[in-house]
Amino acid sequence: FQGCSPYDVPITASLPDSNFNASSVLSASFNEPYKAKLWGNSEWCPATASLGTEYFQVDFSRPFRVCAVDTQGHHTLSTWFVSSFNITYSLNESTWFTAQQNETNGVSILVMRPGDMGIFSGNSDGNTVVRNKLSGNWSFVARFLRLIPLTWNAWPCLRIEVYGRELPAIDVRFPRNKTVLEGEQFTLRCLPLGNKSNFNVTWMTKSGNERSFPVAGQNLTVNATRLDTGAYSCEVTNGVEAIVSPIAYVTVWCKYPPSFIDLKNQTKEIVEGVKMSLQCNVTAANPEPNITWYSATENDTVLSNAVHLTFSNISRSNSGNYFCVAENGIGPKLTSGMITLNVQCKFIDFLLKCIYSTKEIFIFSSDSPSLDTNFPHDESAVEGENVTMNCVVKESNPEPNITWVKLSDRAKVFPSGVSLSLRSVSKDDEGEYRCLAENGIGEQMMSRIAYLSVEGQLS
Repeated sequence: FQGCSPYDVPITASLPDSNFNASSVLSASFNEPYKAKLWGNSEWCPATASLGTEYFQVDFSRPFRVCAVDTQGHHTLSTWFVSSFNITYSLNESTWFTAQQNETNGVSILVMRPGDMGIFSGNSDGNTVVRNKLSGNWSFVARFLRLIPLTWNAWPCLRIEVYGRELPAIDVRFPRNKTVLEGEQFTLRCLPLGNKSNFNVTWMTKSGNERSFPVAGQNLTVNATRLDTGAYSCEVTNGVEAIVSPIAYVTVWCKYPPSFIDLKNQTKEIVEGVKMSLQCNVTAANPEPNITWYSATENDTVLSNAVHLTFSNISRSNSGNYFCVAENGIGPKLTSGMITLNVQCKFIDFLLKCIYSTKEIFIFSSDSPSLDTNFPHDESAVEGENVTMNCVVKESNPEPNITWVKLSDRAKVFPSGVSLSLRSVSKDDEGEYRCLAENGIGEQMMSRIAYLSVEGQLS
């Protein structure tokens, strides 16, 4: 039996009176449809014995797989019974299907085809129970069921019980999307409809890092980590049939304070007349930090609320001490080291040569480093391989000093140079890298961030 083992549980016995309906009743006191329970002391009898116009109807409240129908006749008048009938069924009470019965080795088979006329065997007396089994692959799913008398003895009266298995159904409003902070607890809710004891609930999640696992229970409660970001759904099953909920997306925010790449005090020698800017070298933070630049020389006067403090045409009056402050509401404010600017006059060296009474003037200028913003490139490697990243300097006079940093491990020191060579990489080497260029003229320049991805070796 599809979804029937073999007949599952009685459906109509526990339904409220309002779930029963009929085309008419013979007696409003004795023959109301809700009284037509199997082995009951009353039954449904229609007001007329008219073929094709009278019917008994039951609303299961939710979809069920119908597996069997039991009928009896009148509880005292043994000659009042229905000897054959049709069954029609619907999910919405507007579109109806007729179940067809065939006999194969004495087993009743219902075929679900709209418009077919199937005749089911009824009773031959008032008290004997006759069961019509809906077997094979032809049990049907319905919320509403009608029994339509076709032939009867004396008067078409009946008592009835329908057997079946409740189909899994789910409240599509759940689960709901969540946005939580790392370390907080979140709960996703799965809400099966109907008798929850008939169902098993399994949770499934596929997070951004391809992590999947099942969790049992109607509520899924998780202490959030960044690995829990992803898509979640629940599956409700009755052991045979299943339904999966809509997907809920969970976003785990990892809030962390800013930190500086370099907290040391610095002194910069600058030639007046050039454009230069100071950069507040803050690592990634969530949420993005607010940056403020101050002049310590001018009683901590606020100069800028941007990452860069820019001097378009620096002069000796800009000599002094500067620092920046970063804050994002997570942890205390963070103050950089002091940056001292020494702005000097332009250096012009006149070399006079008396050649044919002409004078040649040589001017030596200096420029802060300029980096190619396309480097270093993102790299990927398998554990044990060697990786090289390159820092490309477009312009610099004098030649710059190149250093490399790993943003997630600022304590790690790398040899200076335009190329960073990592030998026999491991998962510990995975992360964000950038190069820093400085030649004593202007600001320290920072390259783009390059990400190194390291995969484990296949065994």
